[in-house]
Amino acid sequence: MFGDRAYFKFDKQPGELAVQNVRETDSGMYRCRVDFIVAQTRNSVVNLTIIVPPERMVIRDQLGMERTTVAGPYSEGDNIKLRCDVYGGRPTPAVAWYRDGLPLAAETKYMPLGKHLRSEITLGPLTRQDLHTKLVCRASNHARANPVE
Repeated sequence: MFGDRAYFKFDKQPGELAVQNVRETDSGMYRCRVDFIVAQTRNSVVNLTIIVPPERMVIRDQLGMERTTVAGPYSEGDNIKLRCDVYGGRPTPAVAWYRDGLPLAAETKYMPLGKHLRSEITLGPLTRQDLHTKLVCRASNHARANPVE
């Protein structure tokens, strides 16, 4: 199944099966069978879950313009909407927005036709204090995987 990507580590107690260059298609249930000369055979079942980070993330303004480093310019008093589209990721990522490091309230929904997640925030009316505000959209799908921003 794994070809030359798998090998057994006899020096570990208990022994371990190591798999290099895991792929999303390697996910699934696996059975380990150990036969002993004088003891009963033992079977163990393990679920292998492969964590796949999101492929890409796109932030757009209310006009649909992609925003990579700067949103705007906007005028004082404007109300704006920004959306963050997150593609891919397994398990399904959680998407959150942050304003200067603090969480923002956002609505996230699954977009079935595009098969991605969309998280939207609304800001405003904008004031002078909003100038140079750092907004971050973050997608994370597992504690052991680095989030994508």
